[in-house]
Amino acid sequence: MSPGSASELTEELLAWIGTAFADAEFVAAVEGLDLRLALRSSDTEVLVLLAPNGGSVEVVDRRDISITAPEYGWREILSASPGPGWHAFTALAKANPEAEIAGDPAAIARALHALERLFELARPDIRESDPTVPPDYAAIIGRYADVVGPLKQPARIYYETAGEGTPLVMLHTAGADSRQWHAQLADPGLQEKWRMFAFDLPWHGRSCPPADWDWSSYRLTAEDYASWCIGFFRDVIGEHPVVLGCSMAASIAVRLAALHADEIRGVIAVEAPAQGPARLVPELRHPEIDSSAHNPSYVRGLMSPYSALSDRRRACWIYSQGGLGVYAGDLWFYSRDYDGLSLAPKVDTERTPVTFLTGSYDYSAPPADTRRLVEAIPGSRFEEMPDLGHFPMIEAPERFRRYLVPALDAMRESLWSDPSSS
Repeated sequence: MSPGSASELTEELLAWIGTAFADAEFVAAVEGLDLRLALRSSDTEVLVLLAPNGGSVEVVDRRDISITAPEYGWREILSASPGPGWHAFTALAKANPEAEIAGDPAAIARALHALERLFELARPDIRESDPTVPPDYAAIIGRYADVVGPLKQPARIYYETAGEGTPLVMLHTAGADSRQWHAQLADPGLQEKWRMFAFDLPWHGRSCPPADWDWSSYRLTAEDYASWCIGFFRDVIGEHPVVLGCSMAASIAVRLAALHADEIRGVIAVEAPAQGPARLVPELRHPEIDSSAHNPSYVRGLMSPYSALSDRRRACWIYSQGGLGVYAGDLWFYSRDYDGLSLAPKVDTERTPVTFLTGSYDYSAPPADTRRLVEAIPGSRFEEMPDLGHFPMIEAPERFRRYLVPALDAMRESLWSDPSSS
């Protein structure tokens, strides 16, 4: 480290902390906390009190949470364009071997909202991109339908639909609901070619649990998930759709292509992992942790630093409203009951076209992991989406459109060229 660089980094970190305590969201996030945070490199340590009226402190008797990174790592964090792995606290903790996070997991979970917002404040806000075509939200129609799912069990499912043409079902991510797909449902260009559907799984959003549920622990299995999807295809759409799924929904899309190809026309899997990522942690449903604050923060770092803050906040808002234990229950499927590499040999892309789209900033299903799945499914297509993260349809819908529309157009061409798909 060059002479004076330690003090320069200290000043930059202190200025960063000062910016945080002038930010309304960060101040709200530290309400109720009393934790000591240490920001460290080899020659630098800045201590921060995460509490109302907190800030930089010179002497403390403990360090509840420590973040250690090399000087160039802190420079990356503080840059306007941080690379993948440096852009968010959870990215550092989950996917960056050059950083070290120390502290009690429950304390980190309680502070997660503040920590994620702190990392966002290290860079300028990005303005929301104007849509290429003005959206038509009035075209979205919401309905309820009784759908038969696992073990012939019925549930009243809420769904929204828009457009005309080939049926396209858009499946939401773990712990969320179909509001994630509003920008696509409202897209006039998509409405011209696709009869779009987006539904809330039972236990999610505006779909209640089945009437006979006894309030026991919720757990989504691969078989039950596929059954709810197929029930919706049959009972609501009445014909075979193209399936567009993100994250855990990309995982079920792969399973549908492998084991239920006679129920669908094709698959576009967004942010698809090769195998179940290690996302299921005890803090997602913990009596000492507010899940409405923790769970949206747990997904916040999966998004790109190039996505507008307003869009990232919208994505997190959906997670703040999830039912108790539902996100963790979904991650049972995503992390424990899914193995794309074992399903891959059963996928016939001549019969069921498959396209993969993955954002560069997604550390849950990073591009390298999706490529493993692509290599295992001959004939599948793949495109990496630079500057996008794990929730492209809601965190940056206009940028995502540049990749989604060509993928959908190619899917239509594949379907029309294969008479057996009609």
